[in-house]
Amino acid sequence: MNRKAQAGLEYLITYGWAIVLVVTVLSAIVLIVTPTTENTTFNSSDPTKLIVKGATIGNGQATIKLQNITGGKIKNIQISENPNYEECTTVQITAIAGGEIELTCNVVGQPWGSIDITFQDQTELQQTVTISGGKPKTQQTTETNCTDQLDNDFDGKIDTEDTDCSHIEIIESC
Repeated sequence: MNRKAQAGLEYLITYGWAIVLVVTVLSAIVLIVTPTTENTTFNSSDPTKLIVKGATIGNGQATIKLQNITGGKIKNIQISENPNYEECTTVQITAIAGGEIELTCNVVGQPWGSIDITFQDQTELQQTVTISGGKPKTQQTTETNCTDQLDNDFDGKIDTEDTDCSHIEIIESC
């Protein structure tokens, strides 16, 4: 019995450094090869019905993966958008309990906002869950687009109300 334990210990001492080296190299390769993603955070207003499993924002699109945890099948899924997320579509729906729903939306302006998802649960009750979040708002010091009806610098003033846009003359038609 002692010989097997001693042999195992000798094996670990002899080859342990090699195992640690291989794991370290593989970890470094994964970190280098895996593309870095910016912080993207989405939350569900009712995590007892739909939970956010993952989300990405890139190339003008937001993709949000949700999981149905209502305990039954959901149907008649409708999506209402906000000004920053438009043309939302369900790419993949597995509406059974535990199934996944994948939403894809075009991102317009700042990638931050909310999407309301309305559906009927297994008891035919209409439910609404709000998925909110996105990439953290980037803080601009000045308004850069004075005609898009958005508060691009997040100072609480939209376009012509913003002092950064005072240089633009608004021509009103008579």
